[in-house]
Amino acid sequence: QANLLLSLLEPTIVEVQAPFGGAFHAKIWVLRFADPVEGSRRLLRLGVLTRNLTADRSWDLALQLEGEPSDRAVAANRELAEFVRDLPEFAVGPVADARRQAAAELGDDLGRTRWELPGKWEEVSFQALGRTRQAWPPPTSSRLAVVSPFLGSEALKALARTTQSPVALISRPEALLELEPGVRATFGACWCLDEAAETEDGEESSSQDQQGLHAKAYVLERGWYSHLILGSANATDAALLHGTNVEVLAELRGRQIGRAHV
Repeated sequence: QANLLLSLLEPTIVEVQAPFGGAFHAKIWVLRFADPVEGSRRLLRLGVLTRNLTADRSWDLALQLEGEPSDRAVAANRELAEFVRDLPEFAVGPVADARRQAAAELGDDLGRTRWELPGKWEEVSFQALGRTRQAWPPPTSSRLAVVSPFLGSEALKALARTTQSPVALISRPEALLELEPGVRATFGACWCLDEAAETEDGEESSSQDQQGLHAKAYVLERGWYSHLILGSANATDAALLHGTNVEVLAELRGRQIGRAHV
């Protein structure tokens, strides 16, 4: 139900559109905390999500990182920093100078932050898709698993070409059935949750009470390293091939523990 307090959010909302006609599909949170005593000291908290700002009960993924900006630029953060810095350029209307300055400052901080990584992950980098009309391929790999609630046959063919063994495709039953049979056969196994349903996600259809798979992830092995890529991008043609959707992905890399004994 509508709440009068929601009207207070209006000044904080900026309507945007993807530059090449697709969906503005990115899902990230960036929070900056300042030390009340040492005002120059800042902490950034970053959330890279597969989840929208909705009340659905879908299965989703989120990566949360924290770090302090340093004096040097971090190359792995460049695309994320540029994306945040350029957010006002996506606006369909005028953006106040103060809002532009805030985005620029936040982008600069992101570009200089070294993140504390969870678990045994050793590196993280980011991709911001849809700012230039280019396809996104994952790194080449020996094995690849894809988790995506929405699928495109051409996108999956392109993903399969990047790996020696496309071992698994995890999606919704409806999405799997809509694929060309040859595409399904490319993957060693196709899996789905028992209860999967579409969710409101820009390029997808909407419903009020959602549950089922909504996570998006690409899990691959490359040499002695495992890669986990997660974020907003479905394995669809618009997201991965055409470069029309605006998406943000985070890629974690770490050495495979005990790989020689598998």
